[in-house]
Amino acid sequence: MSATEFLSRSPASRVAGLVGRQSEPLGSMTAYDAAVRAAEALLEDAPDAVAPGHTVYRLLAREVEFWQGDRDRRHIRLLYVRNGPLAGPASWTRTLLWP
Repeated sequence: MSATEFLSRSPASRVAGLVGRQSEPLGSMTAYDAAVRAAEALLEDAPDAVAPGHTVYRLLAREVEFWQGDRDRRHIRLLYVRNGPLAGPASWTRTLLWP
């Protein structure tokens, strides 16, 4: 499933997935540009290449809370609670929370 999802992405997204080393220090933009060129060359030679460690997760949430910051510190917090079973269609109830 993860490989199928990766291969369904646009070419630019697949290059980004092959290059991505999230949260690791980047020495320079030159190093990044070189990694992009290498990923592009890899995909030319092997169009079905999948980024090592690429994983797809599916989350089934009962509730989700969103927080949106505001410059004046009047933050918005919303709670969404699922009505119905985790599998299948459901509606969501939205509640405004205190910041």
